[in-house]
Amino acid sequence: MFIIDRIEGQVVVIEWEMGTFQLPSTLLPQGAKEGDSLKLNIELDKKNTNVRWEELEEKAKRLWE
Repeated sequence: MFIIDRIEGQVVVIEWEMGTFQLPSTLLPQGAKEGDSLKLNIELDKKNTNVRWEELEEKAKRLWE
């Protein structure tokens, strides 16, 4: 369970069983407030990951030329 502990300007502090963590408050759904319970859905972005790896490989190649 994820609970909004507090909102500090641009940052929201989320509490969960292992402690707390922070996220940009712009990621909150509209109307979210302190004490609200959240569901989080985290997904891999394979397309963006592949683009990043290609960019890193290009930079590495240029370093060794």
